Amino acid sequence: MNTNTLQIKGDTGLLCIIGSPVSQSKSPVLHNHLIQKLGLNLVYIPVHVPSQSLHSMIYTIRNCGFTGGNVTIPHKEHVINYCDHISDLSKKTGTVNTLYVKNGVLNGTTTDYAGFKRGLQLINAELAGSKVVILGNGGTARTIATALTLENDVGSIAIAGRNGDKVKTLAETIKVSTGQSIISCSFADPLFNEVMQECTLLVNTTSAGMHPDTGTTPIDISFFKKQMKVIDVIYNPSKTRFLAEAESKGCAILNGLPMLFYQALESFKFWTGIEITNDILTLDEFRKLVK
Repeated sequence: MNTNTLQIKGDTGLLCIIGSPVSQSKSPVLHNHLIQKLGLNLVYIPVHVPSQSLHSMIYTIRNCGFTGGNVTIPHKEHVINYCDHISDLSKKTGTVNTLYVKNGVLNGTTTDYAGFKRGLQLINAELAGSKVVILGNGGTARTIATALTLENDVGSIAIAGRNGDKVKTLAETIKVSTGQSIISCSFADPLFNEVMQECTLLVNTTSAGMHPDTGTTPIDISFFKKQMKVIDVIYNPSKTRFLAEAESKGCAILNGLPMLFYQALESFKFWTGIEITNDILTLDEFRKLVK
């Protein structure tokens, strides 16, 4: 393997992450490390793309030498309209986080759920028979909730948020795409207390507790029960107030960094055909890279 400094040449292939903002992204560090370690003729760049420029950026990716890229907020849903082909999972979730160009065709898929599911192993969380509660109503909540409905052996799925109308709309959208119903409720709804009593896997997809607003949390500490596995998709800070309070109640906890790592490896495989194994890069090594 070539471990020399990353070289950019006249024929270097381009990868990117597009979003607004992108300055906080850890993806360039990860992917350029892999590119350098494997000696690939690629480079991965962050590109700040406001919503009004999305069309122009997608044209550039399709026509100007890009191998592919990642998509982050706020474009994961809108970018579908510009893809020539999208995966079955993306059709159902309504989201794309990975683009790849093959024979002039711009393909879109999502690797977010694959990253989420692989991360569950780190806290020994089993999906079979689990009672899942997802906090939030954005793109990540939609992706995870939709994919979970397709697992068939999950015990139950509920989505909850501050705005009851928004989570109800999301639940209806998921029913249309999957044919399956899930529970929806606001935090103030008595039903929320009921689903939390039975919850075995709790996932926060809201921005509550994200840097710099680290003092906030989506729910009260009283909702945590020892039997719960608790995940926060936030990774900055590494332990949000939400996770710290869950841990204090005896819950097994996991932040969003493993999800980021594992979904990135899936994206990398779409672009290069290379499966990243532990002898190339481990999760612990990635943690040190972005520390």
